[in-house]
Amino acid sequence: MNILLTGAWKNAKEYVDKIEEMGHQVKFLQFEKDTLPCNY
Repeated sequence: MNILLTGAWKNAKEYVDKIEEMGHQVKFLQFEKDTLPCNY
C-alpha cells in the first residue's frame, strides 16, 4: 500500500521507517501546494 504523509503531521518523518517495516511504501509531501510525488 502507498501512504502519502504530509508536512501537516509534524512528526511524520520519525515514523517513516516503522511504516515501511510494516510493508508500506511511503511518499512524503512537505507542502500541500507542491506537486504530488505519486499518482492519486
